[in-house]
Amino acid sequence: MITFLRRPKLGRGSVRGMTSFLNGIGVPSKGVLHDRQTVPPETSLLVRWGCVGQSHFEGLTLNPANSIHRVNDKLGFRVLCRDSAPSIVPFTIVIPQEWNGMRMIVRPKTHAQGRNLKVISTLEELLQVTNEPAFRSGWYASELIDKVAEYRVYVIQGRVATIAEKTPADPSAIAWNVAQGGRFDVLPRGRWPMNVVEVAVKSWALSGLDFGGVDVIVDRDGKAYQIEINSAPSLPLLSDGSISYRQKCMATVFNYIRQRMDKTVIPIEEYSGWRSVIHPALMEE
Repeated sequence: MITFLRRPKLGRGSVRGMTSFLNGIGVPSKGVLHDRQTVPPETSLLVRWGCVGQSHFEGLTLNPANSIHRVNDKLGFRVLCRDSAPSIVPFTIVIPQEWNGMRMIVRPKTHAQGRNLKVISTLEELLQVTNEPAFRSGWYASELIDKVAEYRVYVIQGRVATIAEKTPADPSAIAWNVAQGGRFDVLPRGRWPMNVVEVAVKSWALSGLDFGGVDVIVDRDGKAYQIEINSAPSLPLLSDGSISYRQKCMATVFNYIRQRMDKTVIPIEEYSGWRSVIHPALMEE
């Protein structure tokens, strides 16, 4: 059995769609409401959907709690990426003395759904913003990228399951977050941008996650930058309540891992097109 553990009020539609699909193809699956419940004894693969609570389980688990903590600490993970692979993230500072005069977006240490983002153009504005209550426990500021596209790349075992392109309600908005309007559209495989995939996979490799949704933006010169990684990436049901393509893709890969009881990273040898980066469970679909 595949069992999903999720935080309360998080990922209900995502888990429901995946379990429905898996059960429909004859794979016993269960979505647990929260991470305090007992894991069913017949579970062979446990999937942590953004939850970090300790649940006793001796089988194979996807997404360790410490890795979920790592990416949920937006400040800490951005610094890790900046120091390990500076080309994959926008220029980032964490103290006012590092400001170099450019226009920047300031974010609190932890943030979600595009909230509490402030744009600054002067050192005075930076000092003013970082003194606000939401920023006093920690913050980071990054170069304001003139983006023309944004994607969510679903990476699992170092390979791509699917990619969704964000279409914002307001293209001039700083955050193209679906929670603030707009939509996700599945990107056909033939249109997968390899520079975006490469940035996503390199970022994922720093996270310690087994799977995650990597948000990547592209500027007017075609350069890609990672913004953050989600340990419980949105996989909503369709508007009519039916199972979405993204849910089917992720569920198919989870079943592939369950069958082999192996979550080893599958390296990408070259970024030469979708066939070179897609997860093998989805190659023939």
